[in-house]
Amino acid sequence: MNFAYVDRLTSVNKIKTFIKFSFSSGLGVFINLLLTFILTEGLFGKQHYFYAYTIGLAVGLLVQFIMHIKFTFKKSINVRKKFWRFMSYSTMVTIIQASTVKVIADFFGVNYYMLIIAFVICIFYIINYIVNSKIVFK
Repeated sequence: MNFAYVDRLTSVNKIKTFIKFSFSSGLGVFINLLLTFILTEGLFGKQHYFYAYTIGLAVGLLVQFIMHIKFTFKKSINVRKKFWRFMSYSTMVTIIQASTVKVIADFFGVNYYMLIIAFVICIFYIINYIVNSKIVFK
């Protein structure tokens, strides 16, 4: 057996999975931002963006989970168990993200949309990939 070929194939599969993860997560982030914007501007008002952000984040995470099951990791075994792992981890991350955005936005008086983008995409992205690929969808 050619181990170099197996290593190369494994590397290619990891890259493909990372690209699929990026697409699935990007879709979830887009839905999160869109829903946050719609709820903030149309329903809650800017002073209550925290509630809109929390709802948007929860819906975005649910979309990500469905995409990861069907597209990214293609794991249909133990979906309930994976769902509870994903939602437990995601709830913890959501609380940390939403609280951090609220504290920084209130303290500095900055545009909350920019903070949402920065925290969701830049800070938690790699952590989410590692946790999802190594623990949740293992």
